[in-house]
Amino acid sequence: NLGVLYSGVGRRQEAVAPTEESVSIYRELAATNPAFRPDLARSLNNLGVRYSEVGRRQEAVAPTEESVSIYRELAATNPAFLPDLAGSLNNLGILYSEVGRKAGIDSVWENAVSSIPVAWAKAYLYIFRAANRPERDPAAVGDLLSAQALITDKEQATLQYHAVCRSRREQDPTGFDAEWRRRSGQDLPKWLVLDT
Repeated sequence: NLGVLYSGVGRRQEAVAPTEESVSIYRELAATNPAFRPDLARSLNNLGVRYSEVGRRQEAVAPTEESVSIYRELAATNPAFLPDLAGSLNNLGILYSEVGRKAGIDSVWENAVSSIPVAWAKAYLYIFRAANRPERDPAAVGDLLSAQALITDKEQATLQYHAVCRSRREQDPTGFDAEWRRRSGQDLPKWLVLDT
């Protein structure tokens, strides 16, 4: 938290050391008590952010990848960690883009989705990714179609899916509609056309 606070007030260089110390302490604690693995993953994700903020982007990749790995294991058995996993995946995608490894993030996302055993939880990850892609990115339609295929009876996932679909379509209705038809081979669902 000290690292986050330093960063928040513009003391980014000073934010690195306490975040590194946090990772070190949580790593020791998690080695003997798995209850500290979520704390370690959070600190690793924060360390990646702190490194990136001070221009150490190459160094930021490893702790963020480790954070993703831990959250992936945790989310596979406890869906409460899905938001943490999605956030770390999003940060990793940004870092990969900054260090010239943009193509690698697709396989990391797919590995994360495949490690989750529950369909609605997989859909959550696709929905999150679609919502956080750059504006007018046509790949968001692919994410949404993947989510659509996985959503079963989870009302919250369906509501979130509809909201993200509407939001993405509002950014570029013509492009969205064309990409939807191209990827799915179908017209837009009536609920999406009627809601706009």
